[in-house]
Amino acid sequence: MLMYVYSVFLILWEILCCVLLLDSFMKKRQYGNRMIPSGICAGLLAVDYFISCTLYEYLWVKQGAVILAISVAMYFIFQGRYLKILAYTILYQGLALMADYSVLLLFGKIFPSFSQDMQEGSGMSMLASLICKILLLCIILVLKRKSGCKSWDMLTGLEWFWILLVPVITIISLVATVMKFDALYQIHQEDILLYVALGMAGMNIMVFHFINEILDREAVVRSEKLFHEKVKNETQMYYAISENLDKQRKRAHEFKNHTACIMALANSGNYQELMDYVAKIEEELKSGMDMIDTNNVIINAILNTKYKEALDKEIVFVLKVNDLSGIWLPDTDIVVILSNLLNNAMEACIDCEKKVVKLKIVLEEDELMISVKNSFSKMPVKNKGVFVSGKEEPEEHGMGVMNVIEAVQRNHGIYTVSYEKKMFSFYILFSKHPNI
Repeated sequence: MLMYVYSVFLILWEILCCVLLLDSFMKKRQYGNRMIPSGICAGLLAVDYFISCTLYEYLWVKQGAVILAISVAMYFIFQGRYLKILAYTILYQGLALMADYSVLLLFGKIFPSFSQDMQEGSGMSMLASLICKILLLCIILVLKRKSGCKSWDMLTGLEWFWILLVPVITIISLVATVMKFDALYQIHQEDILLYVALGMAGMNIMVFHFINEILDREAVVRSEKLFHEKVKNETQMYYAISENLDKQRKRAHEFKNHTACIMALANSGNYQELMDYVAKIEEELKSGMDMIDTNNVIINAILNTKYKEALDKEIVFVLKVNDLSGIWLPDTDIVVILSNLLNNAMEACIDCEKKVVKLKIVLEEDELMISVKNSFSKMPVKNKGVFVSGKEEPEEHGMGVMNVIEAVQRNHGIYTVSYEKKMFSFYILFSKHPNI
């Protein structure tokens, strides 16, 4: 009975570890019923068990059949081409064999009789196999960390340390058990010991499965928050554009009245009154007209709106631009990047003695450079690798910056963030042909 439980457990462990690995590089298929992926894994468990029972004498044939079965099952769980999934499955099998070989080689040197125990299929060999699988889980977790998986990327370095501590403690406990196995075997506690070991290993995979589910749910929540923040910024900017258009229509209507009045004053010969009237109109036009023109309607609306906001807040707004009519970025991403960066810049310098915001947008030779610098009074704070603003609502901290970063990455740009001498800098570079 114990041998059957042990065999099924190891196969299930390998399937779940494979799902964890592929989840780092690929997106899961969306099924209406969440039981479908579980059913696929259950079917794969039965197929793998059959392969293990019938082909156990033919190692390489068995490995090939297992890789084929796993890759087909993963194709129905994850989105992507089959050959790509097959490559990741082969990578997984290579990692599994590497973990097995490392542990078995180490145990062979520590315990002289270990080779014989492996051939006999003793309890010590079962414990060694469990250690191999937990080591495989540790390797996959490290790969998830290095791959930049979006959901797991939310964890801080300290949180990763505590998570990895769970399998490490389990491995240490099992190694200590193996070292005392002979004494426990003599008092007929072998089966109890193996069931406890299986339970400890099972708890590891359950813990990481639930952590993965929680992080996936948190990633969805964060994505929704980013989307709402993006929509809010775009709505505000397009509202400002619409407001400017309404003002222009009103000016056009008023211009007709002004023209009629000027003609009446000229015909009546009241030239001094005419000069005063024209001077008054000129001053009104200067105060109402846009100060910045980049030959791009969207950027003009953003910069003129933010320029007026900066004047109202007594912020020195230093600007360097050139002809931006050739910008290839989507309008929505332009709004996200400029609105968020300028909002954060003005927010950060509002309490400074010298309130300064410097913006540079230059398009030259198929490269677009955007640089935003601002003074600040409080040291910038990082939250999970992202600089956050000082918004009163904690749930909005860092949302604008994350929206900017996503927009930059979506358009194959690069960015750097730095601060020194009381100036915070956000630098972005886009290339029209990033793959060249």
